[in-house]
Amino acid sequence: MSAKKRSEVSSVVVGSGKKNRVGPHARLIALVLAGVVVLAAVAFGGYAAYNHFTHKENKSSGDKTQTQKPNYVSKGMAPPTTTDYSGDQAALDKDIQNAPDDAAKATLYLRKADVALVNKGFTDEALGYAQKAEELSPSIQSAFELATIYQGMNKKTEAIKYYTLYLSRMTPEYKQTHPGDYEHYQQVLQELQKQ
Repeated sequence: MSAKKRSEVSSVVVGSGKKNRVGPHARLIALVLAGVVVLAAVAFGGYAAYNHFTHKENKSSGDKTQTQKPNYVSKGMAPPTTTDYSGDQAALDKDIQNAPDDAAKATLYLRKADVALVNKGFTDEALGYAQKAEELSPSIQSAFELATIYQGMNKKTEAIKYYTLYLSRMTPEYKQTHPGDYEHYQQVLQELQKQ
């Protein structure tokens, strides 16, 4: 075997003490497979943690419609990163004061609604933040937020109104980047209308 060939092959000792030769291609495949396994484990762990924290119920109140936690986060927004509810809301209030325009303020009010939803459930507080966002800058996100909050509060008429608005605000580009959303929420709307 030439010197060049020997440098490209590693010797590996296996259980019987015999040497097997493993080439760089096999090592690369093994490394890629190990990376995929690690990424899958991390992703599953993150998903499990997210589900754990967003599906807990607040045991202090007997009204289930007020304490039920949403199992989603507003479209295009990240979940809250801390458990300091008052601090998170205060920081968002400061950001709202410094926001350059109504659209930016509306996005921050939707974030406040999400923080309230994750921490307190479907409450009038979360609803108020979402309504403020809709008032400042009506968007597909504010319609979705209001629809889901009203649905969580068992206010069917208002939920129907905002799911209809959400569907009407979907652009072809939005439908393309969110496949299946239109059909899914049409079904949600139809179910609410049957009740």
